[in-house]
Amino acid sequence: MRFLRAAWAASCVTAVLLSVGQNVLNDTTAAVIAYWEPGDQRSYLVEHAMSGPRAGRSTCALDMVVRDATDSTYAVEVIYRNVKVDSELPEDPHQRAVYTRILHAREGLRVLITTDETGVPLGLANTAEIDEHARVVLHGILDLAVNVDERNAMKAALQDVISTGELAQDALEDVGNLLFPFGVAYITGRVEKVQAEVANPLGGIPFHTQQEFTMTTLDTAQAIAHMHMTQHIDPKAVDDAIEALLETSGGHGLEGEERETLRRTIEGITILETMDIEVDLHGAWTTRTVYQRKTRVRGVESAEQRTYTMQ
Repeated sequence: MRFLRAAWAASCVTAVLLSVGQNVLNDTTAAVIAYWEPGDQRSYLVEHAMSGPRAGRSTCALDMVVRDATDSTYAVEVIYRNVKVDSELPEDPHQRAVYTRILHAREGLRVLITTDETGVPLGLANTAEIDEHARVVLHGILDLAVNVDERNAMKAALQDVISTGELAQDALEDVGNLLFPFGVAYITGRVEKVQAEVANPLGGIPFHTQQEFTMTTLDTAQAIAHMHMTQHIDPKAVDDAIEALLETSGGHGLEGEERETLRRTIEGITILETMDIEVDLHGAWTTRTVYQRKTRVRGVESAEQRTYTMQ
């Protein structure tokens, strides 16, 4: 889920109920507003599972620390540690060593993210540090090459994967998933709807989507709220993306059966995203989030699930 909360929070800004030093809370209404101080910290166990053609599972610890706070922004530090990967690896010892280093690329990664007062990610504050982390990881992998040709081939294949952009994007998505409901007031059972955009897996213009967000339960005694979000991709947006891909990736100028053959290889994409969130309203910290993305392409289904559990 990429940068959806900005659109969500903006659409609901008129519903935000502000209070002094605490979150609004009554029998039916809760506002999720962060009142963090520098030094505030929470740690999460992150479980990432993939099914389908790219099946695999990994876990890691994610430490989230508030490094700075102003009236309008926060600086939130994210550190990844104890990365563990449960995935089928090659039997060849050399290939296994290479894959192991690739899969552990986030170990020790530190990302400093600036957010607005509601927690919407605004950008990175330590790009040079992430650059250096990516450089060290990539060179560590390339050092396993047995000859120059293999090193060059590995570099060509990995330099866009083990990169500042990819590593930072993962961190931005993790923070976005943990802070998704912040900055908005909710009424129990009321379905809020908003138009948003998500990254297009085919490349090009983003998909238009509709989000439906509901606070399903509110425990006023414990100050715990549970939320559910469902996001549907507009089918017309998928059709438009396919047309754009046909024009930019070899489809331009194709006619008849050739064009239809190319279309059939990518048409029929469906994407459904859901998120279930538990929030501690006293501290304005998410205690658990389960994010799921299900994709179907030409009858082949795949799914991704990220689970964040406060430790």
